[in-house]
Amino acid sequence: MPLGIWEDKYMAMPPGTVELDAKFSSELPQPSDDPNDPLNWSELWKNSVLMILSISVAVVIALGPMVTPGLPTVAKQYGVSMDEVSEDLLGAMQFAAGGALVFVAAFATIYGKRAFFVTSVFLLIGTCVWGFFAKSLKSLLVMRIIQGMSTAPIEALVTPTVADLFFVHQRGSRLALWHMMVSAGAGLGHVLSGFIIQYLGFHWTFGMSAICFGVIAPFFIFVVSETTYIRPKSAYEKNYQVEKIEYTETTEEVPPPKRSYVQSLSLYNGKFSNEPFLKLLVKPAPLLLFPAVIFSTVVNGFHLAGLIAMGLLSVTILKDEPYNLQPAALGMVSIPNLVVGLIFAPIAGYLCDWLAQFLARRNNGIFEPEYRLLLMIIAVPISTVSFIGYGLAVERKASIAWILFYSSLQAVATPFASQAALTYVLDCHPRDSNPAFVAINFFKTIFIFVITSKASGWLEHFGPRNLFNALAAINLVVSCFTVPGYVFGKRFRSYLARSKLAQKIATE
Repeated sequence: MPLGIWEDKYMAMPPGTVELDAKFSSELPQPSDDPNDPLNWSELWKNSVLMILSISVAVVIALGPMVTPGLPTVAKQYGVSMDEVSEDLLGAMQFAAGGALVFVAAFATIYGKRAFFVTSVFLLIGTCVWGFFAKSLKSLLVMRIIQGMSTAPIEALVTPTVADLFFVHQRGSRLALWHMMVSAGAGLGHVLSGFIIQYLGFHWTFGMSAICFGVIAPFFIFVVSETTYIRPKSAYEKNYQVEKIEYTETTEEVPPPKRSYVQSLSLYNGKFSNEPFLKLLVKPAPLLLFPAVIFSTVVNGFHLAGLIAMGLLSVTILKDEPYNLQPAALGMVSIPNLVVGLIFAPIAGYLCDWLAQFLARRNNGIFEPEYRLLLMIIAVPISTVSFIGYGLAVERKASIAWILFYSSLQAVATPFASQAALTYVLDCHPRDSNPAFVAINFFKTIFIFVITSKASGWLEHFGPRNLFNALAAINLVVSCFTVPGYVFGKRFRSYLARSKLAQKIATE
């Protein structure tokens, strides 16, 4: 029972369990001899691709909260309720993104990711220009639906790209960069749009976004190469058994030549999978039977939805008595969340990798994916205090400082919860990371859609204290599943590796 994890009597090394080397690192998945293998790219190139994608994530994420400071203005302009305008401009976009995720991931599995990244950024430029010139709420609604579908490649394919480019022991810190950009996008989008809306007008939020995507587009064309690569199943596992060596005459396999830079810019790189499209389309659904995917889906989705709920409701609350904030000031209420997100996202990523390596040392060099779950020890109490404190502060009409303090606590907790959830899935199911993240992101968009559509109504119906006490209780119940996940996780992984049904579900 290493460090509280129950051993499995059938498999000592189920998928995900890895023996680290003397430097407590692991070359898993095992790179090939092919110079075109993304794992063999230079660190500079790999990190450049990740940085460009992470920056694009920040701008994509900003598309949601950037309209939040202007919701009261738009609701008044078109004579609709806050819930209705929130559903049209926020919820519809999230729902459309969730629906498109499944199709994008299926096509990307067959044809690779690069073409979808490039197409996405140009569609986003077009929809932002549309939003700039839109003259009615209906036009804005249709634009946001198309814009949501356009965000799907960047929403769904960046985290699997981390698995394409980096080894197991490197992924925590790289996902931290991704999460830091998520925090930056949500915070900066909210802050800057407040000033833009107040001094230039609501339509300029889309104008500025079009400019940002226009700057990013050349980097997608000339730097973000195709990262999808066909690997044998053996690349994801190490064989520790000593086999009898038979001396037979063999022909050494010559690796293919390195592709030129111009060739790497191609949008079509052949087919990476011969699986039927319909099979890939439904593949994320059965993965929700896997414990790691269920855990990650609920924990990641709920924490992000809670953070967005506080940001959205802060606008609803602070625009009225006794605060009476204007759009520019409403945008600035996200500054604390932005600051703590930029601080704690890299801390969570570093701690995620450091803790896994530290515990592997204590376990004779054996790494277990369940070590990632220990970050929930930090996330759970902070997020619980955040929910309860926020509800009390709003109910008692406390100062803005107290409201923002409790809101920022959720921004502290979310990176730790997301790191625990997402790296756990990457470590447990590396070959199925693409469909697994589709399932995770799909339900994340559902959570966010419900929150953006119903939060204001819930606040009015239940009151702030009852609403956030309920969210705190749900948070505790959900988080309690971390304990059996940690203790029995190795046995779950062993069972899935031995189950014929699970093997049919998993990638062939």
